Amino acid sequence: ERIERVVRAALRGLDSGKDAPPLGDDYQVTEVETRGRQVNAVTTLIANKRIAEGAVLEFRPYSKPERRDMAEWLAADAKRSLASWSNDNGRYPLQWHADGEWYSPSGLAKEMRQQASGVTSSVQGTLRWFV
Repeated sequence: ERIERVVRAALRGLDSGKDAPPLGDDYQVTEVETRGRQVNAVTTLIANKRIAEGAVLEFRPYSKPERRDMAEWLAADAKRSLASWSNDNGRYPLQWHADGEWYSPSGLAKEMRQQASGVTSSVQGTLRWFV
């Protein structure tokens, strides 16, 4: 939502025909920052057993469009918002109560959104599941 507002503002600026304002010398990056590989949240949770085996997690839509698109669909079947956690199932630690299949947190959130509204979009699943 915020990104859309930023994009609209940027497009208005481009369409105005005005030159972009000059950037200060201190604005430009002078040195490239090197970062290590980003650690997968699910791998970290499993390796450190941060969620108990068999814990039931609840899905909560994160964004306003998700809440709008999914609220009615989730309310129609309580099993849709629940999944059980396993520390022994690798990259797919969530067993969805609605179909019994195993998913990653992001994969299940994406599948649920698709079923609820037909929208397919990338999601950060770990933001949507709560113990």
